[in-house]
This record gives sequence, C-alpha cells and structure tokens, in this order.
Amino acid sequence: MSWKERMICVVGFIFCRLLHLTYRYQVVYEDNRQKTQVNRQKTNFMIATWHENSLAGILSHFNQGILVLISRSFDGELVSFIASRFGLGTVRGSSSKGGKEARSELENRLSAGYSAAITVDGPRGPRHQVKPGIVALLKETKVPILPMAAIAHNPWVLSKTWDKTRIPKPFSKILVLYGKPIFDEGQDFASLQNLLATRLQQLESDSQRLLSQETKDMSHMKPHMPS
Repeated sequence: MSWKERMICVVGFIFCRLLHLTYRYQVVYEDNRQKTQVNRQKTNFMIATWHENSLAGILSHFNQGILVLISRSFDGELVSFIASRFGLGTVRGSSSKGGKEARSELENRLSAGYSAAITVDGPRGPRHQVKPGIVALLKETKVPILPMAAIAHNPWVLSKTWDKTRIPKPFSKILVLYGKPIFDEGQDFASLQNLLATRLQQLESDSQRLLSQETKDMSHMKPHMPS
C-alpha cells in the first residue's frame, strides 16, 4: 500500500471512529441471534447482510471479533483497515480475486468456532441478489446463517455506487435487526438463496416501518406554541 493509500485509510478510520462515537444503537429481534445456538454445541453463526449496509454493520458489531470477508481491491483495503481497528477479524478474497483461498480459510475458521459476516451481494453486485458462496459455506460447515440489517433513518446515500452505499448521518440511531436464522435442512441452493433474500428484504421493510413510526411518535411529542 502506497503512503497516499495509507493516508486515505487513516483518514477513513478517523472519520468512521468519530461517526461511531455519535451513533446510538438499538438491537431488534435479538432472540433470533440466540436461536442460532439451538441444538448445537457451538455458538457461532454467519451474519448475512446487503453490501450497502456494510459501514453500519461493521460499527454496530464493534469489538465482537467477528470475521469479515473483504475483497482484495483498494476499497477492500480501506474496509479491512477500518474493520481491524474496530475489533473485527478479516479474511481477504472475492469471486474475482483470491476467492478459493478465502473460502477455504473461512471454512476452517468457521469449523473452529469463529463467527463471520458476509455481504451476500458483494463485492460488485448485482444489488440485492444473493450469491451462492454463503450457501456453500452453510452446507460445508453447518454454521447457520443469521440475516442482519443495520439501518438508520435518512442516511447519506452514495447514489453513484452500484450498491447505493448508505452512511448514517452523525447522531443517528441505528437499528440492528436480526432475522430468523437459516439452517441446512437439505434444501437446494436456489431455495436457500431465495429464502435468505426474502428474510433480508423483510428486515429492510421492518426497519423502515419502525423508523417511520418512531419519527411520527417524535413529531407528536413536539410542544405546540400557543396561538
């Protein structure tokens, strides 16, 4: 990494650290995270989320030691630099570069009891289409998939990026929602991909409903000036 790239990484980390200090987090459906342990000796899981929610997803799992699958591009270098300083592990690779080695490393570490987080439509889309990699890991390791969405009201949206990256604004509340875990019960790949996509979209809908309701409740609480 050149000194310019390293400087970008340092500035990016400082920016994210300052944002993190202003955020408030609220976990929703936390019982679904506990359900990943049902009838299992191990307690690990694979978080599955859309690529657009990567930043809020990383910051909301601060210091939990979860492994994050990150591409070997410079964008991935930036994310890896930030994630490692937020107490997360990293595994580098993607479908276009280093994918075989990354999958092998993830299999080994999941089998050893680590948890992981994967953006299931990354690293370059198509947006909101679940790729088969996480399903292959589920079938190989039997570690359950835990759908997750980390979403704030009215975030900045980078509309020119393929995933419409979301960046929560300073002092936002971030909802962290966990969906029902997915276990390997003999389903085929397509069925599991469709099930995961459905559960992720449901979390998106739930988050918008909850945030909308909270906004309405706050507006009703505002004092009215006498006429």
